[in-house]
Amino acid sequence: MSAPGEARAARPTDLPAIAAILDAVWLDLGQPIVHTVEELNEEFSSEATSLEDVLVWESADGELVGVGYTVLLPGESLARCYLFGGVHPEWRRRGIGGALIDQLIDRSKRRLDCYPSDRRVIRTHRPTTSISAARLLRARDFSVVRYFTDMHRDTNDSPAAVLAHDYRINTWDLSWSEEIRRLKNLAFNDHWGSTPSSTEAWQSTVDSSATRLDLSRTVTAPNGDIVGLLLTRRHTADDVALGAKYAWMDLIATHPDHRGRGIAAAMIVDALTAYRRDGIERAALEVDADSPTGAHRLYAKLGFEPWHAVETDELDLSGQDDATSPRSG
Repeated sequence: MSAPGEARAARPTDLPAIAAILDAVWLDLGQPIVHTVEELNEEFSSEATSLEDVLVWESADGELVGVGYTVLLPGESLARCYLFGGVHPEWRRRGIGGALIDQLIDRSKRRLDCYPSDRRVIRTHRPTTSISAARLLRARDFSVVRYFTDMHRDTNDSPAAVLAHDYRINTWDLSWSEEIRRLKNLAFNDHWGSTPSSTEAWQSTVDSSATRLDLSRTVTAPNGDIVGLLLTRRHTADDVALGAKYAWMDLIATHPDHRGRGIAAAMIVDALTAYRRDGIERAALEVDADSPTGAHRLYAKLGFEPWHAVETDELDLSGQDDATSPRSG
């Protein structure tokens, strides 16, 4: 059956319908998430994505049934463009998903062509339950290149953690924002898939409606330098769908020169205590299965258990240009 309707550029008035489509897609994947218009507005007003980068699929009778968008993360050695979106479960198997993916790939190529990076790739970051998407991606020469795990635990009975002598845990101070940004970039420099945050991108992260700076943490070394950070995010609209109040430990980072001193564990334990006092019942985080710091083992030791499995698919455009850049990051 041919695909009904056609794709068009999204408009501001489409945001409620886009949120409803994404909610239905994630519920069908067994991972209920509530997308709010406020959060979508923020996401589509960033350096990486604008509303101009969003495609919606409109059926013949004018109903929005699918959405897709690209997120560009440029860099000198590696430029990446991520694909996100989906088709409402009631409108699948009509060719819409494949048509959207093809258009998003074309858009990604055009966006990546603007950056003279050594290597250019198109990626997706999706739950392993998205079988139909995986099939469409395989048919377009994408391959799985990385595995991640969402982990979670309750906030009761926080484990013990010992912070090295003279290091101190602090609540987030906005006057330290630039120093924290530099620490984040340095700490994640050896992590697969990480992109340095510009001042503007970091400010958007700090100012996001989901960010809870009062529940975020930093650690200072004896000389006063910031050497650890933990950024907390709360998506209150998800609470009913998830059956509990969740906080996400969105970023956990330690200065490379100060690893092995209990900094990450101390921040996590302190944050868990703060969550519990705030009435938050569960904490969650995402971890790279091949994290160079062994983060998965640390989180398991602190009581976090696997929750959802996530895969990253990749289409390497460098090879299409006969480039010989190594496959990294």
